[in-house]
Amino acid sequence: MRKLLPLILILFSFQTTYGGQQIGPCSPEALVKAQKQFSEKDEIGQYGIANLILEEKYAQCPILAKTFEYKGANRTTEQQKEQNIHNWFMHHLMLSRFHAEKYEKCLELGELMVEQYPKNEPKELFDSMKAILAACHKAASRNCSDTALRNGLFWKVDSEALYRFTQGIVDAVENKDLAAFRTHIKSELSRGLRNRYMDGKTFSEVFTDDFRDTILEYGPTCYVHSWRGVAMGRGEIWITPLSSNEFTIRSVWKYVPEKFYAADLPAGWVIDGKMLTPDRLSRPGISNEYYEYIAKQFSITPKEDFLRNTGKYLSSLPLVKISARREDLTPSLINPATPTPAFNHVETKEKTVRFEQEKDIYTLREEYTLLAEIPSEICQSLAPDFKGTCLQSYLIELGEDTGGTMGMLTNDSIYGLFRMPDKNKIIAPLVHFSSSNDAKNYLEDMNIAPLQQQNN
Repeated sequence: MRKLLPLILILFSFQTTYGGQQIGPCSPEALVKAQKQFSEKDEIGQYGIANLILEEKYAQCPILAKTFEYKGANRTTEQQKEQNIHNWFMHHLMLSRFHAEKYEKCLELGELMVEQYPKNEPKELFDSMKAILAACHKAASRNCSDTALRNGLFWKVDSEALYRFTQGIVDAVENKDLAAFRTHIKSELSRGLRNRYMDGKTFSEVFTDDFRDTILEYGPTCYVHSWRGVAMGRGEIWITPLSSNEFTIRSVWKYVPEKFYAADLPAGWVIDGKMLTPDRLSRPGISNEYYEYIAKQFSITPKEDFLRNTGKYLSSLPLVKISARREDLTPSLINPATPTPAFNHVETKEKTVRFEQEKDIYTLREEYTLLAEIPSEICQSLAPDFKGTCLQSYLIELGEDTGGTMGMLTNDSIYGLFRMPDKNKIIAPLVHFSSSNDAKNYLEDMNIAPLQQQNN
C-alpha cells in the first residue's frame, strides 16, 4: 500500500484544487506539488511508482518539454520558477530512467541537459546531472542488469567478468574451436568430460549437436546459479568462481560418451557367496572427520596424503584401533569382509547395487558400482609392508544419499580384500580420488587393465 501511495496522490492531483482554484497537471503549481511527492522515496530506497507517472504524464508537459532560451538577468521571476521546475524534473527524469534501466533514454536526455544547463544555475543540481549521466554511460556499456549485479554482489563475483568469461565459451562453441574452449578449463574437470579425452580430437568429435545448440540458445550469463556455481545452458556446463573475477569450467555434460571401463564386471562385490554391503567400504566423506581424527591420533603427516593414499599408512596403524568391533555403522578404517545384516539389498540397476537401512527418523540409502578390477600385485603395492595378503581389489564408485538438494554424493576409491595372518578377511581402503576423472587418469598412469578405451 505504501508503494501505491504516490500513484494515488498524483492521480488525485489531476482532479483537485491548488490554492483554492482548479488547476491542470502541467501548471507550475501542480508541478511544484508533484515535485514534493516525487521526492519521497519508498522503503527500498527507490522512487517507485511515482517515476512511472513522472515519465508517462508530467514529461509531456510543455514547460518540461521545451528548451529555455532565456537566461540570467533577462529572466522574469515567473520564468525563473519555470526554469527551476524544468531543471529539477529533468534531473529526476534522468534518475527515473536510470533506475528503470532505460539507459539509452537516460543518455539522450542527460546529454541534452548537460549541454544546455544554464551556467549560473545551482551547481549541486548540475553536478548531480553529470553524475547520473556518467552512471548511465557506464550502465549502457555493460552487459549485466542491476539485478545481475546484485546477484554478483551477494556471491562476491564480478558479474561483468563472468559475462565476458561465458561469452568466450559461447564464441568457442559457435566457432567449433576446441582449443579456445579448453582455455576456459584451469584444471581437471571434476565430472563428465575429461581433459585427456579431448586430446587430439576436433570439436565435433567431442561435443554433440544438442550440446552446441543449447549453449548457443541460452548464450552467456551474468548470474551465479547457487552455491553449486554458475550454470550455462540447461546445466550442460558448470563453472566455479576462483576469485571475484576469475573462473574455470568445473564439469561438462552432453558430450560424445567416453568408453573407458570394462563392461564385464559383476554387479556387487561377492565374497564367499555373500554380497558386501556399502558400509564396509570406508571413505573420508564430506567432512573427512574420521580420517582426520585417525591422522591426528597417530600423528600422520602430511594429512592430505593420508586422506588420498590411505593404504600407504596401514602398516603403521594398530589394527585393533582402526577396525570395526561392532555390527553397526561405527566409523572404522578397516572392516570385516562380511555384509552388515541391517543393510538390505533393495535393487540392482545397471551394475549398481543399492542398499537401505532403516534408522530412527530416516532411511539411510547407499549404493556402489564396481568400475575396474585392480591386479592383486598392484593392490599389494598400494599397502606396502601391510601384513595382510591382497586377494582381490576394485576401483569402486560409492554413493550415499545425503538428502536435500545434494542428492547422491559419490566418491571413487580403490579397496582391497586382504587375508590376515589369523585367516580373517578384511576390506581396506587404498586410494581415494578427488573426482571420477581423477580416478580415470590414475588408472591410465598405472597402466591398469582391463579398460575399454575406444577413443577414436
